[in-house]
Amino acid sequence: MAKAYSTKILRPVPIEFEDNFVRHGQEVCEQMYGKRATMRYRFAIGVARLSRLRRQFVEARKQTAVTAAAGKVQRGRL
Repeated sequence: MAKAYSTKILRPVPIEFEDNFVRHGQEVCEQMYGKRATMRYRFAIGVARLSRLRRQFVEARKQTAVTAAAGKVQRGRL
């Protein structure tokens, strides 16, 4: 967050940041945007919201992987 009397104009949050964070996580975003910028963008969007979206994405991906793996195993047995 900028100081109270700062004259520096901060860059706006990139449009694709939220999608990148949800898909790839914080470490990849830190490599893409830098650590300070990633932290600033997370607080601007909302830490709880990004965490919730990331958790839902990971859970959905796990469910898809389990379903796909189960289908492959069943086909191999027939």
